[in-house]
Amino acid sequence: MAMRSAPTGAPRRGFTLIELLVTVAIVAILAAVAYPSYSTQVDKARRATMQGELVRLAQFMERIYSENGRYNPDDQKPSIPDDFEYYTVSILVDSQTFILTATPKPNGPPGDLTIDHRGQRTWDGKTW
Repeated sequence: MAMRSAPTGAPRRGFTLIELLVTVAIVAILAAVAYPSYSTQVDKARRATMQGELVRLAQFMERIYSENGRYNPDDQKPSIPDDFEYYTVSILVDSQTFILTATPKPNGPPGDLTIDHRGQRTWDGKTW
């Protein structure tokens, strides 16, 4: 049996292949433009969260100092109380100084964050 085309005034049903391909192309272009911006914003949010955590850890260090008169009571390095999803935090400490450094894990945003006993904060060498 041969297929017949719809009569001239009849409404069409469905999409043509060209219409579908144009729609897919438009969505792909929008995604290609939006994804880098989204990724940048996610990195900024993760970095901001870690900056807040470093400030909190610096306050923790100041509490140790106010209680003991030194940052490393009993000549031991204070342990960092948390584990972070996107950063590894390390501490360099002696009796009168400390430097907290957050180094990104492989899935973390780029750039090391630091804060020291003077309150100086850096992100890849620039002040944050």
